[in-house]
Amino acid sequence: MVCYTEAVATGNTAHLNSSDLVEAYRSGTSAYRLAKNAGVSIWAILKRLREAGVTIRPDGVRKTLDLTSEGSQVFRELVDGLLLGDGSISRNKPSLRIEQSLVREGWLDDLQRRFSELGVKTGSTSIPQRTKIIEGRSVMKSPSRVMYLPLCDDVRAERSRWYPRNQKRVPRDLVLTPLTIATWFCGDGTHDQQGFLYFCTNGFVRSDVQWLADQLSVFAEARCVPVNAARPGEYKIVITKRGQALALANIIRPYMPECCLYKLRFVRAPLV
Repeated sequence: MVCYTEAVATGNTAHLNSSDLVEAYRSGTSAYRLAKNAGVSIWAILKRLREAGVTIRPDGVRKTLDLTSEGSQVFRELVDGLLLGDGSISRNKPSLRIEQSLVREGWLDDLQRRFSELGVKTGSTSIPQRTKIIEGRSVMKSPSRVMYLPLCDDVRAERSRWYPRNQKRVPRDLVLTPLTIATWFCGDGTHDQQGFLYFCTNGFVRSDVQWLADQLSVFAEARCVPVNAARPGEYKIVITKRGQALALANIIRPYMPECCLYKLRFVRAPLV
């Protein structure tokens, strides 16, 4: 930890211990946090770090998460599932975030637990009910909660992988696993009373949706179809054979929290 003296109040930097600063910075503490803790400007911290030969991280990004090989695999499966849905990674400060209605905040709890088991700290914040203007219309948004991952090189790498030329696209090295599909379905999957399952892939271009349907068909026969005539250029993935929907449901159910299982409530065996 940085040691404090009365010099803090005067803006004097003599109290700063360069070795402590370097150790804290390399362990992941941001320059901003070091400056705030020491009561000096961020420029004073950066000057000390550069004098010590430390390479300054861009955009305040932390060190890598130092995950095990197995942990890295699970981390990517979760991240891929979130980004196939409404998850996003900001451009300037690469932090992954996902917002959900309070009805499904149990899913965010489950995600935070899974990330925590990997040693990845997450944060969350509540968003009160508010009015948003969508396509010129006032829409009342219900209270929600946002979960976010820390700024780190691992998430920066996922930003580059998922946002070539700053447009969200499905990376062709993506591998659909039961955990990835379950995470995707919890966020952007839906159902109907006939027992059919759907993935709302409206935000992706048709070639991406067709590629995803082909990959998903390894588990259950899936098709890429237009959303409807009123929304040209938008496509969704459908599973409209009861036996196929049941097969997929049995695969992903163990990875879904209780608050999301309602999406499988009408899935049943095909009629004889």
